[in-house]
Amino acid sequence: MLTKIKSIFSRKNILIVALILSILTVSIGYSALSTTLNISGDMSLRIAADIRITGNRLTRVVDGAYETYNCNYSKDTTINYTTLPATTSVADYEATVTNYSNTRYELKEIIVLNHTNSEEVAYYIEGLTEGDIIEPNTSVNFTIKILPVVASELYENDAYSTTLELKYVFEEYIPPVVDIYLAQKILMDNGGTDTISAKGTPNLTSNATTDEGMYATTDNDGTTYYFRGDVKNNYVYFAGFYWRVVRINGNGSIRLVYQGTTADATGTATSPSTTKYNNENVLLSDKPAHLLVKYYESVTIQSSLYSVANSWYESNLNTYSDFLDYEAGYCNDISTTSGTYSDFTNNKAVTFSGKTRLSNKAPTLECPSGSYITTTAASTGTKKLQYPSAVLTMDDVYFAGGTSSNNTNYYLYTGQAYWTMTPYEFVYALFGLSKSANVMYIGTNGQITGGIVSGVYGYRPVINLKANLYYNEGDGTASSPYTIKTKTCEEHTIFLPFPGELKELISLNTISNQISLDSNKLVSFFGTNNDIDFLNNDFIHSSIILKAICAFLGSINQENDIADITDDYVSPLEDEQYLENSKNYFSYI
Repeated sequence: MLTKIKSIFSRKNILIVALILSILTVSIGYSALSTTLNISGDMSLRIAADIRITGNRLTRVVDGAYETYNCNYSKDTTINYTTLPATTSVADYEATVTNYSNTRYELKEIIVLNHTNSEEVAYYIEGLTEGDIIEPNTSVNFTIKILPVVASELYENDAYSTTLELKYVFEEYIPPVVDIYLAQKILMDNGGTDTISAKGTPNLTSNATTDEGMYATTDNDGTTYYFRGDVKNNYVYFAGFYWRVVRINGNGSIRLVYQGTTADATGTATSPSTTKYNNENVLLSDKPAHLLVKYYESVTIQSSLYSVANSWYESNLNTYSDFLDYEAGYCNDISTTSGTYSDFTNNKAVTFSGKTRLSNKAPTLECPSGSYITTTAASTGTKKLQYPSAVLTMDDVYFAGGTSSNNTNYYLYTGQAYWTMTPYEFVYALFGLSKSANVMYIGTNGQITGGIVSGVYGYRPVINLKANLYYNEGDGTASSPYTIKTKTCEEHTIFLPFPGELKELISLNTISNQISLDSNKLVSFFGTNNDIDFLNNDFIHSSIILKAICAFLGSINQENDIADITDDYVSPLEDEQYLENSKNYFSYI
């Protein structure tokens, strides 16, 4: 019975406690809702921002200057109320800008929102100017100096007050795009020259079947950096075609091999045409058989491949010649390791050095001087090629990852057989009844092998881009190939605000941005006493004339300046009005 009573009371106690707590909760809530919060006094609310003005205070006065009202500031403004009682009065305010972010900000502009009595009261700012960069998580103090306009007679009887309200426009700093050469960009994207050189020499005893990046070796002009293996970042789009970068030559130019009209071209699409290396049959030819492996010697001694290459160049690259390097040569290595090439007979077998290097797995990009074929405009080599284009060598292909074994996993494999320009051997057997001149080609399985010159294989053009061509865009992949920057003027829009005769002196090359000047006409037009060697400088890049005619171009490549016309020569052409007017007669595309 007692246990029962205790149980009842226990339940009642719980109910009572719960009821009391509920009443207290409701009472407190009602009390809170019915209470009024009173705040007295002034309060300024500063809204958080990545970058903002965080201070503005009077720090110095001279000769009675004083604040008319307290200075103030907001997120992006300062406002100062100042009275100057004398011509020597000065008031200095120290303001602060703080960058709370991890981003660099640039002061783009200071806008005057209000400046009363500006004819009598001047100001200037020290420590902060348009274009300044505010680094992340830093503050910059600057001075707003308010002072009278010098020697204002109005101050004799009156003090002048001014209200100065300034707005500061900050924007996230975007570094300017710095032009770099395409060759530099390619090397940077592959680790840089130091990193590439530090890799040493790759394993040349077997095929390269993976992406091995770039390596360094030497060629006739110095250190050359070549791609090796199944690389995916050496695509270039130029002159309407896709190309693969083979290497950065020792002179800084960029060796390219034709890929096709699409980046993913394979097979026959990677060769504009097929051809014999030489049309002549060794058994029937009246020429010494050794000459049939020559790529080009003269009008009478040249390969069929050379003729095909010239024809394709004329049709497709002739208008792009200003972008191509005329110094970089091609190795048609006629040196021998057995037999003598200079023995101009058909009765001796010859093994050319290229075959021996292939067998010994010892390629080289250093070419014997007599085999280093270059254009007629070159300063070294044979100086015989008409155009700055040829084909790959066996050594180019070997360094890229090919060997005498099949390899379908390196970037020069296309699935089509195509020629190199490296002689292989001259076969003489059975008392001269079996003779053949052989040159190396790349087989359908990617192997390097030798073939008779009358065989028909693909022609893959090779060119060298100039070292000083600027990178435009792309990362070298098939979907985003490297491109170069070009600027052009529409020739028909030229109409100069100078004497009409000047028009007759100028022809603007729309591809290279070179202005061609007729030397003899220049001399007669401008005279000869200006210390300018017009007769020996047909092309003038970045001269005063060029700046006046093409001022709108802004950044003209000055790396190739051939002549620098002195400022004394035609100072009237530097007149701002001439420069400004010249812009009105051009179209930029």
